[in-house]
Parts: sequence; C-alpha cells; structure tokens
Amino acid sequence: MNLLLYLCAWLVLQTPAQTRAEVRERWLESIELDMPSDVVREARERMGKDAEFKQDGQALALYARALSATGGEALAFELLDKAQVSKAEEPYVQLALARLELLKDDLDGLLRRLSTGKQLSSNPPASAAEQDAIVRYPQHADSWWLLGKAQARMGQAERAAPYLQRFVQTWRMHPEAPAAWHQLSQLALARRDLESAKKYREQGQNLSTWHGYYKTRRLQAQRNPQDALPRFGLAQLWSSVQEYARANQEIERCLALDAEFARGWALKGELERKQNRMDSARAAYTRALELDGSLGDARYNRALLALQAGLKELAEQDLSTLVDGPESSAERYLGAHLSLARLLEDLGRQADAEVRFARYRQLGGKDAL
Repeated sequence: MNLLLYLCAWLVLQTPAQTRAEVRERWLESIELDMPSDVVREARERMGKDAEFKQDGQALALYARALSATGGEALAFELLDKAQVSKAEEPYVQLALARLELLKDDLDGLLRRLSTGKQLSSNPPASAAEQDAIVRYPQHADSWWLLGKAQARMGQAERAAPYLQRFVQTWRMHPEAPAAWHQLSQLALARRDLESAKKYREQGQNLSTWHGYYKTRRLQAQRNPQDALPRFGLAQLWSSVQEYARANQEIERCLALDAEFARGWALKGELERKQNRMDSARAAYTRALELDGSLGDARYNRALLALQAGLKELAEQDLSTLVDGPESSAERYLGAHLSLARLLEDLGRQADAEVRFARYRQLGGKDAL
C-alpha cells in the first residue's frame, strides 16, 4: 500500500510540468491560428488556480500576446511588469515586453531592453560571436526579429539588415520569416540593390505561400483531430522544406490515426529514403503497396531501392509491373523503362532488353542503353 501511495504521489508531482508544456504548445498554436481569445479565456482560469503558472515565463508571455491581440495591451503590460520568474524564464517576459513596445512604437525602449548597447554593422559582416555579443538574448528568435524590425522602422537600414539576415538564416521557417524577407527586400530596394530585392521578395512570397498551406492544414487537424488526412498534408509540407524530423512526427501521427492509409505509408517510405534508412523505406513502401497496388511512385521507388541493394529479381518484378501497367506512358516513369532495359541487359537477356529499350525510345527517351 505504501508503495502504491508513493507511486501515486510521484505521478502527481510529475504531471504539472508536462501539462504546462502541453498547455503552452496549445496556446502558441491558438495564437498562430488567430484564436487568441481561447488563450485569454483558459489563461485567466489557470492563473487563478495554479500558482506555478504565474511563475512560468513562457506561459505569461503567451498570455500577454493573447491579451494584446484582443485589445488588452495595458493588461498585458501590467501582467508582465509584475511577473516574478526565474532567471531562466526572464527572457520570455522581456521579449514579450519588447513586442508590446514595438506595438506602441517605443523603439528606444525596445532597443534598451534587447540590445547590449553595441552596434551591429554589415560592412564588414560581423561573425556569429560578435553578433551574439550585441543581442541580449541571442538564442531567442524574437530578439533578432524585433531588433531588426525596430531598426528598420527607425530608418537605420544598414543596422537593421544584419539582424534580419541572422533571423531568416537561423529560424528559416519561423512564422515571422516571410515578413522579415519582405523587410529585407524593402531595405535592398532603398539602397538600389534590385537583384537582392527581387530575390528576397521571392523568398518571402514562397515562404508566405507555404505558411498559408501550413495554417490551413493545422486548422483542419484541430477541427478534425481523428482525421488522418490533415496530418498527411502537414508531413508533406515539412518534407517539402527538408524538415524531416517534423515530417516524421506528423506522418507517425497520421498512421496512428489510420494504420491502413496507403499514401501515408508511401510518404513514410519517402521520408525514410531521404534520411538514408533504406531498409525502413523498403518496408514502408511494401506496406503501402500491400494496401494499394496502384501507387506507382511507391513501386518505382521500391524498385530503385532494390536495384541499389542488388536485389535484381525484386527490382525486375516492380519495374515490369509498373511499365506494363495503366500508367506505363506517364512521363515521370520514363526512367523506369530505361532502368528495366538496363537491368535485363545486365541479367544477360539481351532480346528482352532491346524490346524494353525500344519502348523507352518510343516514349521519348534520349539516353543510350
């Protein structure tokens, strides 16, 4: 009995920290999805019941952002100004205060809060260590974004650019990154660097489009938490920007919701392949094809993995199935015809290889056998 009581007490002690982390993650998502009133409502309740939330700098900062977004800037400032948090949590409070100062156009106050007083110059470019010495909280993305934004608003383009460059290079998928690229484009235009302005503008536009899709998929996932398809879309988005760890998280959530989602297994195979986990990739492709044999990309990729591993018979089976199937003339599978022809030649079946190669040429292939 004593052991049982001890275990129960231990679990109770462990729960709050984990719960607070989950709450903070949910609040951040609500803010990014333009639902700050949800955060305000829950935060008021939690702050009144849980004293530890009042000492959680990250939670206070998110609460303040939500208050500010719903017209409560004065309440947000009062909340942060009275905050009593640990040294480790202090940066979150200070950065939240800096956000409020930017909203009030108190740029001097923002600079005093986030800068060490030194100046950052782009000519010659400062090293990372020199840059870090200038920013009070260099490990936090908002430090660079807010300082760059403030300097640009003050008309100090040469000082603003290095902060913004560091921000977009280090935190390239940050929600504020599209705005930072736009700001960099404007600064480049001001100094008549048209080539850089065009490049920065395109970067910002592409990233803004990505974030638009990302926001849509997150809203879908939030509204339909048992639907695997939004998670599949999120995994695709993260894969498209080579953020494979994030993509892995989403595809695992997808398959946990629907273990028989064939396209989900095919995407898992692709993610494993891109991370050089070939055995896992082949297994994922195989599971996808067991569920839906018409997935041509999964079959083609499994064939290429088999060729790479020296499994020639398995490769021939998949390539033959693909090039004799309904999508045999699809341009994206043109290479499958050539791969099969070369494999057959390698196996000593010259006549069969020439037949397959002739079909490859008929479809527009240019390479030699």
